[in-house]
Amino acid sequence: MLTRKEFSASTGLLASAWIRITAQSPEAARQYVYKLWLNNNFIGLGPVRGQNTSKEEAHYHIYDISDQLQEGDNVVAVLAYANDNHAFMLDLVVQNTDGTKSVLCSSSVDWKARSAGAWLPDKGFLNTTYYKSPYEYIDARNEPLGWLTSGFDDSQWNNAVLTAAVSNLKPALSGRMILCKQSTISITSLGTNHWLLDVGKEVVGGIFINVTGSTGITLEIRLGEEKNSDGGARYQLRSGLTYREIWTLRDGEQLLQHWGYRAFRWVEIIASGEVDITKAVNIMVLKMPWDDEQSSFSSSTQALNDVYNFCRYTIEGTRLDLYQDTPTRERGPYEGDAVINQLSEYYTQRSWALARYSTGYFIHCRTWPAEYYLMAPILAWQDYLHTGDIFLLAEEYDDLKNHTFDTYLNSNGVVEKDIGESSVTNGDLVDWPTSNRDDYDLQRINTVINAWQYACYHALAEISAVLNYTSESTNWANKATTLRNYFNTNFIGENHLFFDGYNTNTQAISDHQSQHATAFSLALGLVKDSTREVCGEALANDISLRGVRTSVYGAQFLLEALMNSGQAGTAINFLTDTTLYSWRNMIDIWGATMVMEAWDPSMKSNTTFSHSWGTAPANIIPRFIAGVQVTKPGAEEITIFPNPGTLNDFIARVPIIRGIVEVKFNRNASEILLLTLPPNVKGKLILDLTQLPEINKNTVSVFDGNGNTIAAIISGDRLIVEEVQPISLKMQYQRASISQPAFTMVARMPTTLQILVRSFKMF
Repeated sequence: MLTRKEFSASTGLLASAWIRITAQSPEAARQYVYKLWLNNNFIGLGPVRGQNTSKEEAHYHIYDISDQLQEGDNVVAVLAYANDNHAFMLDLVVQNTDGTKSVLCSSSVDWKARSAGAWLPDKGFLNTTYYKSPYEYIDARNEPLGWLTSGFDDSQWNNAVLTAAVSNLKPALSGRMILCKQSTISITSLGTNHWLLDVGKEVVGGIFINVTGSTGITLEIRLGEEKNSDGGARYQLRSGLTYREIWTLRDGEQLLQHWGYRAFRWVEIIASGEVDITKAVNIMVLKMPWDDEQSSFSSSTQALNDVYNFCRYTIEGTRLDLYQDTPTRERGPYEGDAVINQLSEYYTQRSWALARYSTGYFIHCRTWPAEYYLMAPILAWQDYLHTGDIFLLAEEYDDLKNHTFDTYLNSNGVVEKDIGESSVTNGDLVDWPTSNRDDYDLQRINTVINAWQYACYHALAEISAVLNYTSESTNWANKATTLRNYFNTNFIGENHLFFDGYNTNTQAISDHQSQHATAFSLALGLVKDSTREVCGEALANDISLRGVRTSVYGAQFLLEALMNSGQAGTAINFLTDTTLYSWRNMIDIWGATMVMEAWDPSMKSNTTFSHSWGTAPANIIPRFIAGVQVTKPGAEEITIFPNPGTLNDFIARVPIIRGIVEVKFNRNASEILLLTLPPNVKGKLILDLTQLPEINKNTVSVFDGNGNTIAAIISGDRLIVEEVQPISLKMQYQRASISQPAFTMVARMPTTLQILVRSFKMF
């Protein structure tokens, strides 16, 4: 649908002007409904999907249009598409310097509207069963030229029809997506009027072509995540989608562009006649704003750097307005994806609104896997830990505490339930695809789902304590302890690996020990502290014998398990591996520039090349190798516990809500470690000297940036600085504010704290 409204404005006393806008419904297509222009200037798109699909709700964006509003004639125009609940609301408000405020334009019957008709003909939907997003065939001969500008003759258009106001209207708190123009990096001729363009990296968005043409010439547009063997774009994606459309030109200069979004790297264009597109094609990338300076990692091992950048770019490129599995096949939000996506976003970008909005969605809109139902409290706790903002916990606690499997607890206080089937509510997932489950022996009592239940209880205990529900906190903590004790007593073999489950028919523990049983137990805290290191060593030994047996999703928890149990060397080897089960396999063999859904298409034939659930290295590297972890809500306190393994050196920039933490490590320098902390943060430094065998621990000293000695203790093989805080140093005080979307922190000093660790080498 096209709709527009012309109006007059006086800007002489203008102080500010803004547009509030929403539309319905983004659900069926799983994408935005409108694109908005003012005076032929693109303003924005939206709205985000609602957080509760069982209730009708609409979320509105606000756009500052102070600079786009002009004296005299103006026009606001919208191109919208929706499959159901068709509705559109807008008002344009002006605030004057004399304090007066007025609405210059709002949704009413004097708007003009028409269908796109022959300009954007109906050619059905992209071939996926998960959503209804249209193919975008374009016939430029039928475009209503000039409809975005004032003075256009819309007298033959229909008047808009008024409907009931959209109910349950809420502000969109996930942030606003933007469109960024990007050039292709190369263009190759594949024959007469036949070209292949390389975007360089996979992107989410579409193409636009500014070309001079002749009427009736067609451009066949093919987009793909990969190339075909014939050198063209693989437009029939492995995920099942077909990205192929026909655009028909008119005489003269014209601009043709996608309205919706796709995920692709390669663009193949076949023209039916003479036309020059060699400099005509650009890419419109859809994304959330991104600050490239907020995070980085480089080390002496290039393979590790490549994997970090690969996963970091995946987060940058797939951040839309709601966490989802992939922008191709499903566009589906899943809790398991979000648990990884949230951490990877937190540790690559100072951004929290998107994660919070997505967490709100999962609290009210669960998906089918059993363990995914237990993840909402974990997501909510991570939100509070990293932001210090209690709002989500207080607002949603009554719903959060329902996200347990208490109804399945047996007399021993552990989850016992039917196994269920994939894609059926409360079916056990363990890992995905099923070929990456390491032959997991699914039983009614399942180690992995109980590990998630433990983590859920632990999160609820923390949440209820923060909310001063003391008795409830004690109850959750007791349930967690009961479950933990049972599994540590009954499910660990003599080889210190966990068994998969318990067969209630034979009344016997399974004799199978998948990597998942031990990895998830270690990663989610089910393993007692006293046996954590020995279980981690057993897991590392199993990996050295059999290789990695988890999926790219399960890799998050395998890496956390290794890092949490003193096995940094094995973890780093996995991160830099080049075998089939590796990120390097995606990069080197498949040419992926975003993380794939599976390690290799042989494991999942319909795999996508844009799956952010595989971005574990983007959070594992800053959290465990650089060692920066938030330990007190709002990053009031952090722990810096580097795990360099066998790395010679690294430099990491890690974002937290209070600023950027920088960690510089060089085992061959006299100054082994240099930390730079942002203002208003207390830090605890831990250095594992067993990872520095060339260092004499009796010669290690710690200094601040001014050369003053800082008290440190040697405890066994660890160097520990218990409390590092800028406020304790002799520095000049000056108040300043650090603002972030949806959050505001106050910094008490204009400078950072630097900690220097020095040592003499052993010869």
